Amino acid sequence: MRGLLISVRLVHQLPQGQTDCEKAMGTGWFAPYILAWLIELGKHMFWRKKKDKIPPPDMETPPPQLTTPPQFQETTQNQAIEAMKASIAAEEAQNPHIRAQITGKDIVANLMEVLEDEHGVRAEALLAILGSFAGFSIVYAMVGRLNDGSLTATAPEVVSVAAKGGGKFYSGNYINARLAEDKISVFGLTAATAKKVGATEFPDLQELFQRMAETLGKPDFGTPQLPPEHQIGDLPADIIRSAYPTYLAVLGRYDLPQDDYFVACAFAIQDVIHRAAGAIDPNLLTKIVMEYAAPASRLDPSTAL
Repeated sequence: MRGLLISVRLVHQLPQGQTDCEKAMGTGWFAPYILAWLIELGKHMFWRKKKDKIPPPDMETPPPQLTTPPQFQETTQNQAIEAMKASIAAEEAQNPHIRAQITGKDIVANLMEVLEDEHGVRAEALLAILGSFAGFSIVYAMVGRLNDGSLTATAPEVVSVAAKGGGKFYSGNYINARLAEDKISVFGLTAATAKKVGATEFPDLQELFQRMAETLGKPDFGTPQLPPEHQIGDLPADIIRSAYPTYLAVLGRYDLPQDDYFVACAFAIQDVIHRAAGAIDPNLLTKIVMEYAAPASRLDPSTAL
């Protein structure tokens, strides 16, 4: 990822803790195995090569280890994914959101593997990436529906805007409901969890939407208004262009419908908020997410990726 995965200062070590998703999945017979399996799977799905450790001079160098043939690794991964899909299907009647919840945990596990260094993982980076993914997933699914004919480009449900500065952007009721208005929305799920960890102040969404409208198509569109110490150095459009195509494979791994991609990202945000409790002022948690999610939800997928 340009800049983000190379130059970000990773300074906040995120503690472990039970999340809303874990509580929701607690009734499943396979729940105790999910996190361990996802972490192990993440190691195979994103090959982040570790530096070889050099043994001290007085230690005997161990013999070389035999490696598993790539085709066998791929078969094992596919079998594990299919087994997880079957487990999800068995639980879905009791928990209709379990597919999105497990997908969200998979995203968090992969991102933490990619972003982690000797200092830990910077919480702002996780929230910014997931906020961008969540917002963009809304417009990505909407355009998919426009293309297959299940949704028509009719105002006020879908509004296409040609910006003076160039480019096409989207808005309308379809996006706004999933971004901020519905109970199951990026803002709704994020704010509810932020409140649980101590947040008492939440971002002014009208001010955010007005700012986006004034900068649409300009170079500073999507510039997050955050304290300097909480900036990560990348715009939502940068994150989407460099990372979202890779994570489409993760979002679709367990046959999650595209309409629910944003829900999986919102559940992932909830997970990170619980882990980040105490690392960031709780009043900033929702603001960080929305400063990235809202601009990303306006991008045109045909040019953003």
